[in-house]
Amino acid sequence: GSFLLESRATGALGSSANYVPADAPIYVELRLQPSADQDAALRELLGRFPAIDGVDLDRPLYEQLVEMIDEQLAAEAEIGVSWADDVAPWFDGRVAFGVTDLPLEAFAAPMDPMAEPPIPGMVAVIGVTDAAAARSSIERIVAEQPDMESTTSEHLGVTIHALAGEQGAYAVTEDALLFGPSADDVTAALDTAADPDARLADNATVASMAGELPDDWLAFATFDFTEI
Repeated sequence: GSFLLESRATGALGSSANYVPADAPIYVELRLQPSADQDAALRELLGRFPAIDGVDLDRPLYEQLVEMIDEQLAAEAEIGVSWADDVAPWFDGRVAFGVTDLPLEAFAAPMDPMAEPPIPGMVAVIGVTDAAAARSSIERIVAEQPDMESTTSEHLGVTIHALAGEQGAYAVTEDALLFGPSADDVTAALDTAADPDARLADNATVASMAGELPDDWLAFATFDFTEI
């Protein structure tokens, strides 16, 4: 199945779909930074509902989103992060999330109520326009957080950072910032991107749907519950 929000004309998915396998049960890609036309259309739509505190419908929504994020970050003085300064310069406006594997056998078996529930395989992908800038920002942020220790490994020429305490892992490629529950999830995403036969972006059905997208789309999702 598929779901999309659109306007008019043709377009395709971002490079994030290269990091998700063709048989992924769930894939969602969003454009957080809409075009001027889409932004205006969204504000017009929101104007039909009760007013949202702090949202000015006479101003672009993404601009206000950045301001809100930075206000929240500024309230956490120890973080020292600004979306406008540390993320916006290298962010391409797209984020994606893929569930890559569902541990069906673990879910089906009787579970110990005291045991940790199984974590599905997954990857979050943030589009990157300037990999060097992204690495520099992330390195500075991590260096300033004493409780954000990590170990590193290399895979296909990419450095993977595994956070201490099994808090997840991340890596920066030339076009994406990858996050996963573990280094294995990030490794799997890199392997997928390296194999055109394995990528969701090259799945014939998904490619056909993506080919029908307008240039100015906002959200796209696919669901493949065949295995379930």
